[in-house]
Amino acid sequence: MSDYYTWSQFVAEVKKLIPLEAQRKGVGSSADDFLLSYIRQGVIQLQNIVESFRVGHETIYEISDLVQEGLALKGIKPPQSAIRNIVFFERKDDGFDRYESESYPWSKRTDLTSGAIPVNDNIAKVAIDPQGYSFYIYPTPAKGEEWAVSMTWDGKKLDFKDDELVPFTEQMALAVAYFVAANVALYSDEDSAKFDRYITMYDREKPRLFISAKENSEMKGRQ
Repeated sequence: MSDYYTWSQFVAEVKKLIPLEAQRKGVGSSADDFLLSYIRQGVIQLQNIVESFRVGHETIYEISDLVQEGLALKGIKPPQSAIRNIVFFERKDDGFDRYESESYPWSKRTDLTSGAIPVNDNIAKVAIDPQGYSFYIYPTPAKGEEWAVSMTWDGKKLDFKDDELVPFTEQMALAVAYFVAANVALYSDEDSAKFDRYITMYDREKPRLFISAKENSEMKGRQ
């Protein structure tokens, strides 16, 4: 296995580790949708424990992902995200040109002051709304220009694309599998004894996951 799973590979790994008695149809939904819902919830919960799972995410916005609002383009930030950096990419015949923003304390902003990004001798400005839900890009691209915006951010990630790389480990997959099994027992089987058994196994895996992630982080720091 490579250093990283894609999200779809991680989901497949979790499903392999879910006890057979928990791999069943969920109430009111297909088995796959039911399990996937709790896999995602388990991942979201475990990000609280391991700091390295909450840092350095990247979200790519194509122009089609943004909406026109006045003279600017508006995009939706990932929920509760602290921005590290924003990079513009402009498509050229031979690939993409990269334009990084000037140094700016994105996570501390309380107003609409923009970080300036030079693009093709012009200045594209990025502003975050005071509530931190949206961002704005001005001016909008000229007709025929093809831009993409890369936002690097920290925080809990709530959703994943099938082909994106995730920093989750096999140990993480095992913990999530027990979380899923516990929820199947509770909401599908209505079996409190099974729930108690699997949630206990899940709770045992959480400190192991924390210690393992800390050791891996320290090892990478020494390299």
